[in-house]
Amino acid sequence: STRVRSSAASDVYKRQEKVVAQYFPKELTPQLLHLVEEYASGIIRCTPIKIGINDTKGLRPIDFYHLIWNLWTRLDALDRRASCRFIKNAFPMILENTNEETIYRKMNDTYVRCTIENIPKDEPLVP
Repeated sequence: STRVRSSAASDVYKRQEKVVAQYFPKELTPQLLHLVEEYASGIIRCTPIKIGINDTKGLRPIDFYHLIWNLWTRLDALDRRASCRFIKNAFPMILENTNEETIYRKMNDTYVRCTIENIPKDEPLVP
């Protein structure tokens, strides 16, 4: 249903703005929010954010797997495989040495303490 999807998109958007963006340079916030729109629209060849891992505030590759997990489990826009391609396209410099299979395998609900956590689907994204 469109209303559920738009509500989910709104939650993802808020999380991206309040939680995810704080680990990136401030000027990238609009691009991070644009990624949510592209994902929700099913655009796999999204606009890349060309930033190295050292330019984030302590993020690791696993944080990006959790980022895509949170989008995938809520927005129902792309399948899991396409979601892996999306996140690689979104952060090409950070995930250049990570293959799609690794992302696919680690894109799950196993809880691992991280900066960007994978939030179970039935729990709110934004506290």
